Amino acid sequence: MTSHARNPVPAQESVPEPPAATTERVLDVLLRHRRAPRDEPAPDRSAFDPQRRQIGACVRAGRPVTLVLPAFPCKSPNPAKVLGRLPDAGERLSLRFLEDVRAEIAALHGPGARVLICSDGHVFGDLIGVPDAHVDEYGAALRDLMRREGLTAFDTFDLTQVYPGRSHDVRRGLLDEHWAPDREAIRARCRADPAERALYLGIVRFLVEDAADLGGSRAALQRRSRDRAYGVVARSNAWSALVADRFPHSVRLSIHPHPAGSAKLGTRLLAAADAWTTPWHACAVRGPDGSWSLDRADRARLRGRVVCRDAARTTSWRPNRGARNPVRAAARRRRPATRSPTCRAGLRARPVQWPKGRRMWAVGAGHPRRRPADERAGTGKGRSGMRCSHLLHRVDDLHDAVTRFTEAGFTVVHGRRAERSANALIWFETGPFLELVVVPRPTPPVLWTAQVYGGRALRARVERWADRGRHWVDLAVETDDANLAAERRRLRSAGVPVSRALSIGRRTPDGVRLRWQVMAPADPRLPFAMSAYRPPARPSRVVHANGATGVAAVHVGVPGAARAAWDAIVDGDDPWIRAEDGDGIRLVELAGLRAPLDAALVGDLPLVGAGH
Repeated sequence: MTSHARNPVPAQESVPEPPAATTERVLDVLLRHRRAPRDEPAPDRSAFDPQRRQIGACVRAGRPVTLVLPAFPCKSPNPAKVLGRLPDAGERLSLRFLEDVRAEIAALHGPGARVLICSDGHVFGDLIGVPDAHVDEYGAALRDLMRREGLTAFDTFDLTQVYPGRSHDVRRGLLDEHWAPDREAIRARCRADPAERALYLGIVRFLVEDAADLGGSRAALQRRSRDRAYGVVARSNAWSALVADRFPHSVRLSIHPHPAGSAKLGTRLLAAADAWTTPWHACAVRGPDGSWSLDRADRARLRGRVVCRDAARTTSWRPNRGARNPVRAAARRRRPATRSPTCRAGLRARPVQWPKGRRMWAVGAGHPRRRPADERAGTGKGRSGMRCSHLLHRVDDLHDAVTRFTEAGFTVVHGRRAERSANALIWFETGPFLELVVVPRPTPPVLWTAQVYGGRALRARVERWADRGRHWVDLAVETDDANLAAERRRLRSAGVPVSRALSIGRRTPDGVRLRWQVMAPADPRLPFAMSAYRPPARPSRVVHANGATGVAAVHVGVPGAARAAWDAIVDGDDPWIRAEDGDGIRLVELAGLRAPLDAALVGDLPLVGAGH
């Protein structure tokens, strides 16, 4: 009997996945967490070729995929936004998110993936008001947090590794010298590119919010913040260029949204209501369902949300949900127990606690009878001008105009209840807004009333509005102060005659009482000025069906004889206004419009999409 040996069945070997397929799967992981700009249409997959090339080069060479993220600079200096100057649960949760993304990629790509945190605290420290010692403290605590969390595939990179052995000021100087673009070029880009302008304005807002010590008027803070914002943009570009040069074979991530086709891929670290909110500008809060998000510390406390304080231990703080508002309660505890005197007019007065311990008496609606001398002195001095507030379009029939502009794809809201309204507003989330306004016929009673309240300057302006037809009739500029006293003194000292500041108010359709002030130059060809709305009136979220996202440019004719007064009124750095020879608004360009506006709806109004 012949014995036959049993041939073993050969084991089936796994066929390695083609590099192109691995590249696409890794790209899918990153795209699942991508932050896209608001209202961006669905992009074609070919738009992500920059990331595809970087991932594919790593896959073909058998190298780990390196994710480079410029982030985690330092904590905001504003104590109302954060819990302290060291990393907390916001940073811990964000690092864990990045680790989860890295692990997903490592499961698809044998050599794995690494994360490089390019901390830019020393890059911006002098511009955002954070001492270098605090940046060092934050960086050391962040590295310690990575060690405690076992993030062995994470590395850090900062300016001290680029220029070792130098002081921080010298390092920033070398960065500016070797990598930063010219500031004038940045100003030009902010005027021409809506995306650059939105970035610039977002940085201005953050610089204003993060100022721990205002050190003067709000208008002065705005001026400083606008100037420093150009420096932040320049340093951001410089740091981005340096990182790209140092790590050319890496996938570059960003904490901010970036359009498809950019060299960077926007990535959201934690959920937040605002696209600009980051763990170092907020704190981590836990919702009733156990989910985590980011919010300002003061807002989270007032809402009774669970706030995580410690990065290592998730100890939390929760106020008593049945307690009174803690801010108002603290103010009541500080208020001195004293009798309110009665002024000569018979009105009751109440004590007001001014800064530096000064107590004044406020009468009636709460306006102080006299401000401290050190607060009055120097207010508004050195200011270069006001920025564009809104544009007025005269209409004959407001309800018809609202219907037409709504059909054109705009979201239009009445200034008052619809049956009583004489104006309607087209808001944008940033920048100037548009106002549709009915101008009264310049009858003698109307002109007399205008002159009584606002002098000959207001009368001349009403007459000019009536002569302009259905067109752009005026341009308004604004200050961030609640009143125009400082601006009026500044303009009069510059030789620009202006009317007195008129206090105005209206009740919105929602029942909110708005108050503000206006004043008009004697020359009606110049823009009129207004103070900030109290309370703020701009909606936090605005969507227009036609895609409009904001005013891109306002082309205004300025007569040569009025140019000096114009320069005194209007901020020379205003990113929207394009001053030209002539008289009046010639053209308004809107950013984001998907198609040209229907002339049958907007009439002959010179209103077009940027680039149309």
